[in-house]
Amino acid sequence: MANEMSPSRSLHAQADSFENTWPLGQSTVQSNEGARTEAPSALALGSYHLLAQAHRLSTGHVTERQLTVILGMTACELYTEYALTTLLREKSPPAPSMFLDLIGPPMTLARSQIQVIYAWLTDDHPWGNGNLNLPPAPWWRDWIASSVLRENVSRVSAPVSAAAAALCYKSSVSYLAHMADMVLRSTSA
Repeated sequence: MANEMSPSRSLHAQADSFENTWPLGQSTVQSNEGARTEAPSALALGSYHLLAQAHRLSTGHVTERQLTVILGMTACELYTEYALTTLLREKSPPAPSMFLDLIGPPMTLARSQIQVIYAWLTDDHPWGNGNLNLPPAPWWRDWIASSVLRENVSRVSAPVSAAAAALCYKSSVSYLAHMADMVLRSTSA
């Protein structure tokens, strides 16, 4: 059918509406007086801007699609660092950055060390947990595939199809949305 949306166009349409309504740059922080106020975090805001740029490049030529993958995954790393720092500060105020420095980059849920800390802080397992009979989150497999693609792009300049770029963008949006929701839930309690 001529009017039917292609899978990659459909993913972009879904992500477009999400990007236009989701203020990733805003995060709840605690002031010195203990009151919660809305303030942008440089890491959260940076991740949002990287994701927006990834979206703009995702329908371009092959090099732009490669950049989509790199920027989308980098946005996830920045937001993960923001999320872990925020969550650690809530649980154990002294020096959360020292704790994260011991682990080192990249800060993504693709790393088992990060998964252990994240699960401890949030009781969330988007990668799934066989011991708890939890399946992976619906976006998890696509996000992991995008993470592997990012490594291939950076190491061997692997080409990226339009569909792969769209999937990377969509899974990055889902990852950040999930992380943002968990930070909000965990810091609102």
